[in-house]
Amino acid sequence: MTLSATQDGADHLLAHAETAEPRFRHHFAGAPAPYLVLYFEDDPPVSALGDAGFSTVLAWPSPAKLGELMTAALRQNALGRQGGGALSDEAEATLRLQTDAVLTAQELKQEGVVAHELGHTWYKAAFWRDSDIALDGYATPAPDWLDETAAILTEGDTLAESRRKLFLRGWTDLEPRERSASGAIGDLAHFLQRPHPSQTRETTPSNSAGTTSVPVTVRMGDAPNSTDAYSNQVRVFADYLIARTGDAAVFAQVSQAVAMGLNFEAWLGSQTQYPALPRTVLALQADWASWINGWALRPRT
Repeated sequence: MTLSATQDGADHLLAHAETAEPRFRHHFAGAPAPYLVLYFEDDPPVSALGDAGFSTVLAWPSPAKLGELMTAALRQNALGRQGGGALSDEAEATLRLQTDAVLTAQELKQEGVVAHELGHTWYKAAFWRDSDIALDGYATPAPDWLDETAAILTEGDTLAESRRKLFLRGWTDLEPRERSASGAIGDLAHFLQRPHPSQTRETTPSNSAGTTSVPVTVRMGDAPNSTDAYSNQVRVFADYLIARTGDAAVFAQVSQAVAMGLNFEAWLGSQTQYPALPRTVLALQADWASWINGWALRPRT
C-alpha cells in the first residue's frame, strides 16, 4: 500500500514497491509483510501510523521535500568549504544547478532505493519480528552482510548489473595478492563479521512498530564510496552463494539458522543440503576468489 497527497505520487511509489515483492519472495521463500510506503512533506506521522496498525512503514520524502533536503545539505557543504558567511549569487546559482542534477539522478535510481529499503523492513518482519536476540547489527540481529543482502536482492536488474560491474572493476584493479589482504575486497572473514560501513542508519528515526524514515545523503561524483563498495560486494557474494548452492532462496535457510542462534560458519559446517558449498570460511574464501576470477572472464553486456 502507498500513500501520497496525489494519485500520481501514490501510483509512482506503488510501481516501485510492487516490482520488489516477487524478488523478495524468490530469495526468502515467503511473501513480504503487509507494508505502507508514504510520501511525506514534514515529519512523517510515525506514532499515528503505528497506532493505526501499520507495522511495516517506509516514509519516503516527496519530490518537493527531497529538493528541500538536498538544497539544505548542499548549502551546508558549500558554507563549510568557504568557512561560513553568506553564499554569493554565483554560488547560489551553482547550488540550484547541483540540486537539480542530484534530484534527476535520484529520480533515475528511486525504484532501486525504494526496493532496497523495503527489503530491510520485509527481512526484519520475516525473520526477526519476535526475536529475543539482542540487536548488535545495524538493522536486525542478523550479521550486517546478511541484512544488507535482503535489501540488495530486492533491487532491480539494472542496479544489480551496475553493482556487479563496479565490483569487478575494483577487483581487477588490484593485484591478486592485494585482493585477499586483511580487510581487502576478497577478505571474506573480514566481510562476514564487519559492521556496515555506513553510520547513517544508526540515527535513522524509527519506532517499535517498524516505521522508518529514509535519510538523505548527498554524494557527488561516480566513484563508489565505502558504503557503495560494500553493497557491491554483498551483491556479488549473493551471486556466488546462489551459483554454488543452485538455490536462489539459500538466504532463507541461512537466516533461519541465524535466527535460531547459529553463526554463518557454524551453519556452513553443519549444513548438508548444498554439497558444493565449502564447509569453512577459509575454504569458502578460496573458492569465492576462484569463482570471481572465472566469472570475470565471462562475456558481459
